[in-house]
Amino acid sequence: MQLIVAIIIVIIVYVLQHEVYKRIWNKNLDVDISFDDACIEVGETGGITEVINNAKLLPLSVLHVKFSADRSFDFIEHKNSTVTDCYYRNDAFSVMGNERITRHLKFIASKRGFYEIGKVNIITRDFFLTGNIASSLKQNSFMYVLPEKLYSEQLYIMLNKIHGELINRRSLLEDPYTFRGLREYDVTDTIRKINWKASAKSENLMVNMYDHTSEAKVCILLNLETNIMLKPETLRETAIKMTAAITEYFIKHGIPVMVESNGTDCISGKCDSVTYGASGEHALTIYKYLARIKENTGIEAYIELVNKKVKNPDKNITYFFVTPYYKEDLLLKLDYLYSNGLDVHAVVPYYDIQKFDIYKPYIHGWEVRMNENGN
Repeated sequence: MQLIVAIIIVIIVYVLQHEVYKRIWNKNLDVDISFDDACIEVGETGGITEVINNAKLLPLSVLHVKFSADRSFDFIEHKNSTVTDCYYRNDAFSVMGNERITRHLKFIASKRGFYEIGKVNIITRDFFLTGNIASSLKQNSFMYVLPEKLYSEQLYIMLNKIHGELINRRSLLEDPYTFRGLREYDVTDTIRKINWKASAKSENLMVNMYDHTSEAKVCILLNLETNIMLKPETLRETAIKMTAAITEYFIKHGIPVMVESNGTDCISGKCDSVTYGASGEHALTIYKYLARIKENTGIEAYIELVNKKVKNPDKNITYFFVTPYYKEDLLLKLDYLYSNGLDVHAVVPYYDIQKFDIYKPYIHGWEVRMNENGN
């Protein structure tokens, strides 16, 4: 009889505790999975922090926290993980009542991009460790992995030369709000420059002098359609790295930069652009823009971008066409811009196995080894 009573009591206790766990196990339970940094660069070390806060008396003897991250993250510690299409993490915790646990995971970012952790699955068991009770929690953590900046002695020489030309080729337009002084009239001066009041005092024709305003700008048009079908991704990544390097160089020298491309933004799904700016914050905006590029809309979309420059040329702008595509349909457009006095430079990454025999004054070829990793 006592045995039967004991069994009944155990069954009652089991049913009650299971019902309690089922009803309140996730009450006042917060699980937060977040990236440690908003931005890092390819090759740098980043981190993910797991925080479990059980703000109630009921202990969770076994709590599994499952989430996924991009497989390009090379985690330093691979315990409790599997890698297939993503990096899947399954961490086990034992969380007592009113306990907070924090765990840090370190990884090396190997590929540019915009990465999110949007959901975490949590699974627990009751006091007798029987049966699973599960739930999903939304997360809102994201991080940018910014592209590398591809520099070399060859690129530095090219950019230094162009920068020197920009300094020497400042706009001849005078700023009427920057009065610099007076000088005697010259036959080349217009009547509008004459300062009649000063002329009357000096009894000679005097003209106003103004400072010149610098209107130098750099417009980078990035093309992600390649000239070859074999391993196009490496050439695309090379073009993005070069765009980041050109951006950094000119913004460091105080010259406003804008970037347009035929690449689609992984968030908006559109071909966006970043307008002119010369601050460090603006440079970061461009790097983030480059990080979000996922696909491209083809060479037709890029040539349409070029056509807009053909229709509205600006001689105060230096144009950089960063493009692994260099067929005749594009080069004819660039020839037209160059022949009409625009400051045009085409930076062309190409494979060492490709035939590259284009000799134009504005073309800068960049050889890439076929076995080079562009990610």
